[in-house]
Amino acid sequence: MGQSLEQGLIAKYCFDGDAFDIAGNKSGVLMNGATATTDRHGNTSGAITLDGIDDFVQLPSDVWLTGDFTFSGWVKLRSNGFWPHLWGFGNGTNKQNIFFSTSIGTTGTSHLSAHDCGTGASYDRVITTTSFPLNAWTHIAVTLAGNQVTIYKDNTVWQTGSIQYTPCSAVKDSAFIGKSNFTFNNNANTDGEIDDFRFYNRVLSAQGIDSLYKLEADLCWPESVSAQAAALNNIQIVPNPFSTGFVISNNDGITAEQIAIYDVMGQRVQFNKSGNYITLPQAARGIYIMVLTLKDNLSKTYKLEQR
Repeated sequence: MGQSLEQGLIAKYCFDGDAFDIAGNKSGVLMNGATATTDRHGNTSGAITLDGIDDFVQLPSDVWLTGDFTFSGWVKLRSNGFWPHLWGFGNGTNKQNIFFSTSIGTTGTSHLSAHDCGTGASYDRVITTTSFPLNAWTHIAVTLAGNQVTIYKDNTVWQTGSIQYTPCSAVKDSAFIGKSNFTFNNNANTDGEIDDFRFYNRVLSAQGIDSLYKLEADLCWPESVSAQAAALNNIQIVPNPFSTGFVISNNDGITAEQIAIYDVMGQRVQFNKSGNYITLPQAARGIYIMVLTLKDNLSKTYKLEQR
């Protein structure tokens, strides 16, 4: 029996109008106007859009990728830009960088690049032979097994190759989605819409990529999809924004097994609950993320605003 698609999952972003990590503690922050947009299924606020100028997602400092890994995500690119990074982790311009870019220069050819763990002056990359599609939702997956790279496009192997330098075992302070670390080159930010990003600390097989592609063609929820899944979309937070408290309202009779609320830095926030009425007695005004988990481990994130 194969491994679960939740095994080795170190970060999972449904991008339901926010950058909350529903797999762990790597929640990000939407920066400079990055905002919600309609996803590929027509769900309002089901994805986020980046303007290619200054929008990006700031991720927390962490070791992130340190060896074998898998990345998976959906992208609807509007333009190639100039050396944009879809995601990247490192420590400044070169040092300890590992990133995936949707274009070399303005050519549109994508590549995975890794720099050495010293000064970062040396690097290797695996480059696709055709351009990244524009104006269409495209599923991209990248795996690194040892030094062997496989890049998938829409569930088909797009490019393979090898790299000499593999991800460094160090905390990466420059951690972004949609932005490059290479500011001296005036690199563009990603110009497009993104959805359902996953990072694993293991290699998914081609079968695993196929399963993930088919799963997230429907929903960005855990594998244990049940009849309760549809009910999650009917839950309402009233009022939102709120000043004192809010009610978790639904007409489907479902009960949350667990409620967790976090600030934008991923820190858990204490709350009081009386029936379905929630208050955040010690929280300052601002944006918060609430995660409701049902008995089948289905979960959904909700963006809250306390004024």
